[in-house]
Formats: sequence, structure tokens, C-alpha cells
Amino acid sequence: MVLKGWLLLQTKLFWSTKRSFLISQTNISFLYIVSPMNANKKIYIIAGEESGDFLGSSLIKALKTQRKDLDFIGIGGTKMKKEGISSLFPMHEISFMGLFEILPHIFKVKKRIEQTVQHILNEKPDVIVTIDAQGFCKNIIKKVKEKQANITAIHYVAPQVWAWKPHRTKEYAKIFDKLLCILPFEPALFEKDGLESHFVGHPIIDKFSHYQKNKSLKENFTDGGHVITLLPGSRKQEIYQHMPILKAFADRVKANEPKTFLYIPTIPHMHKYVQAEAKKNNFEIFITADEEKKQTLFQATDFACAATGTVTLELALMKIPMTSFYKMNFFTRCIAKMVTKLQYLNLVNVIFQFMSDKRFTMPIVAEQAFHVKADTLYAYYQTLINAQHPEHIAQMKAFDILQTHYLRNNNTPPADLAAKHVLNSL
Repeated sequence: MVLKGWLLLQTKLFWSTKRSFLISQTNISFLYIVSPMNANKKIYIIAGEESGDFLGSSLIKALKTQRKDLDFIGIGGTKMKKEGISSLFPMHEISFMGLFEILPHIFKVKKRIEQTVQHILNEKPDVIVTIDAQGFCKNIIKKVKEKQANITAIHYVAPQVWAWKPHRTKEYAKIFDKLLCILPFEPALFEKDGLESHFVGHPIIDKFSHYQKNKSLKENFTDGGHVITLLPGSRKQEIYQHMPILKAFADRVKANEPKTFLYIPTIPHMHKYVQAEAKKNNFEIFITADEEKKQTLFQATDFACAATGTVTLELALMKIPMTSFYKMNFFTRCIAKMVTKLQYLNLVNVIFQFMSDKRFTMPIVAEQAFHVKADTLYAYYQTLINAQHPEHIAQMKAFDILQTHYLRNNNTPPADLAAKHVLNSL
């Protein structure tokens, strides 16, 4: 606590009965006001999945660099925890995708929404930053603003209105005060409805800015064969849906290339689940959640077969030739086919399509959606593993342009730009 003092002069006038005139008496004293010592600005950050945890941690680092009088609270994963946030509850409890995937957990999610709203109202932050997890975050901000309308809410990572539900631009304009976009074509989609929107660049640029391939590391894993990365996704339902496909793909590779080394990189809290799904599918494969091992393996990787998601941009920045896929359960697939107008799911393809880049024949990355066949994935692999094949060469050229032009806003790191926009709202 701090004591602040002011000098007080008290003057009293009284009548002297003895001398028949007024006498002035002045008393000097100090008035002390107690004020709180911690006048820091409070930022509430919510991340609902692994990619959001990475964005949140990078944002916190940048905010700390640009301003010292900040406190951080909210919901996040291991990376945000390292930056000082003690998560209100485990982040994976709100990490779901798809209507039918979330239904079994709906009551738990609703409980977490109410808990988070009350926590925000109790903490009275100066600004709220929500990252990804659109359904969860949108409901929280709605409920908070019903009770505290003047609180500033910023959403980081725009909802994919370019893929489906374009009417969400109006909805977000009513709920949020500012939107931070990670793809170059997104701000214009929201600004037409009055939402202040900024392209800050894609944060994975920071993550891979110093990445170097090192094919000599292959000797640690295979004697003359290739190294192949298999990426089933980061959510439970994705791993459940995709593990049988990857097993079938791996069987075809091993039947023809017994020396080839295949592995699955994962994240710590999903490691046991990935192992269990692999065992259930009789899939003998090396699985690791160790960051150092994963980085070494990525540097040695010749090809990747990946579930569609942010990881495909990461692979592009690492210049790893790839194919991608995404399988949904029957009901989610039926709904997706009715509501989406998107031609591609792979983010590399989406960006080049929206930027109307005529230098390449689409798709840049061969992909399968909904109906996924291991034979087709294997055919893509046979084409792209050949560094002299025109499709391999085209992928590498496109990946260069992606890094130098489409994922950056000038040369400012994305986290620094995002932090600047957050601080401007304090």
C-alpha cells in the first residue's frame, strides 16, 4: 500500500472577551490517503486449443517487452503457463470441433462458460483477448458484455467466414471491439460490417524464422530410407478418425520401402491418447511429444502426410513436401457439405486461391476431404518424394512465396503487431 499526504491548513477565528477583538489560530496537519500499490493494467487472455496456446504465449512475451505494468490472467495451456498464466481450468476441456463432437460434452462446456464469465466479472480486466475457440469465446464475451458493456474485447484469429457462415462478420462486429487477423485477405471481409480489423501476419512466421533443414540427421533414424512425418491432428476426435487412415498409408509405404522411417509427433497431453489409438489399430510406430526430438525429426523429414490445419502452414515454412486430408463423421460431413462453399481445405491452397495468384496451378498441395483413401495418399507420396518432379518443384516455389509475401505484414513480427493493437485498446 502507498500513503499519499497533503498539507492541511485549518484556521479558526474566535472572539477574545478580554481584549474585544478577533484572534486567528492556524493548525497544520497532514491528511493521508491510502491507495493501492499495484496500478498495473490487467489483461485477460483465453486460448482454447494448442495453436491458441502458442499465439497466447507469443503475445504475452511481446506485451511484456513493450510495456512493464501488465498483469495476465485467463485460460491457456503449457506455453501460456510458462509466461505466467495460471489457467482457470485445463484448456483441453474446451477444445472441440464439430457439432456432433461437442454434444457429449455440452453440459461441461456450458459450466466452463459460466465459470469463466464470473471469473472475468470478478477480476475486472482492462481488456479481454480471446484466441481461436470461436464458439466458446463468443458466448463468453456476449455474457460478459450483458453485465459490463464497456469492457474492451479483442478477438485474435478471425473465424473462417471465407469457408462457411459468412454472416458471422455481422455477428462479430456486434460482439467484439477489434479483430486481429492472421491471413492477408481477412480484414476486408469484416471491415465492411464496421469491425476494426488488422492483418498482423501469421505467428508461425516467428516460430520458423530460424529453421534450417538438415538431411544428414536422417542417418540417426534410417539406413538409406526416407523419413516420413504422419500428423493425425491435435484433437481427440481427429486422432480417432485419422489413425486408421495413417496406418493404412504406412503399411503401403513399408511394404515397398522397408527402410523408410515413419513417426508421429504429438503434444504432451495427447501423447497417451495417440499411443492408445495406435495400439487399438495395431499400428507399430514411433510416437514422441519431446520438443527436441520433434525438431530433429522435422529437420530430417522428406515428406509429410498431415491432417488439414495450421500444421500444413508449418510444414510449408519448413519446406517439407506434403499431402493433406481431413475425415469427419457422417453427420458433420453432411452438414459441412451443405454450408461450405470452399473448394479447398488445406490452408496453403486457400491462401493462394484468395490471393488470386496466377503463377501456380491449383491445388498447390494435393488434398483429400471427407472421403479419404490411403491408396490416393500413397500415390501423392510417390509423386512428391521425387525432388525433380514438377509438382514437387512447384510446391517448393509456392512455399517460398508464402513465407516472403503472404504470411508477413512487412517485416514486423506478428506478435509485436498484435501486442501493439492490444496496448492501443488500454
